[in-house]
Amino acid sequence: MITKKYYISDLVALFFIFTGFTTLTRSTGDQYAWLPPDFNPKTGVLLIQKVEGPQRQQRKIEEFMKEKYPYKYAFITADDISDTAAMYSDKDVYRFVMLNNYATHIMHQDDIRMPRYKKIPVGMFDFFFIDRASKKQYPPSGKGASWASMPLMYMIDEILKK
Repeated sequence: MITKKYYISDLVALFFIFTGFTTLTRSTGDQYAWLPPDFNPKTGVLLIQKVEGPQRQQRKIEEFMKEKYPYKYAFITADDISDTAAMYSDKDVYRFVMLNNYATHIMHQDDIRMPRYKKIPVGMFDFFFIDRASKKQYPPSGKGASWASMPLMYMIDEILKK
């Protein structure tokens, strides 16, 4: 009977890992360390780096922003932000940018309670701010997830609560 419980828990854990419900939360001491103190969504235009893949996640992010975020924003590519002659070169208007990061994290046996597996690589997306005026990079949200839309939605929800 106990063996069957472990088998079911293995299936549930695998479901969460491979369907994108897995999240990684880091404890930094300050849950808003990722948010620049000078960021005010009412001023300027927030630049958000497009997610390169899967495109379904980019569409989900765009739909979320259109529905929830009442302030100005624009989706950009990495090339757009690095091109100083481009339309986004005015750092007073386009001061803050949210860039995404994709990294592989190793989930250990203790993290997901899967006795038959030692380590499982899981791809995680997260977003972080850059203040283009001060050239300061802020830490990622710490809410990395296997679906790119999840950390961005978390961050935007937190911004709108403030």
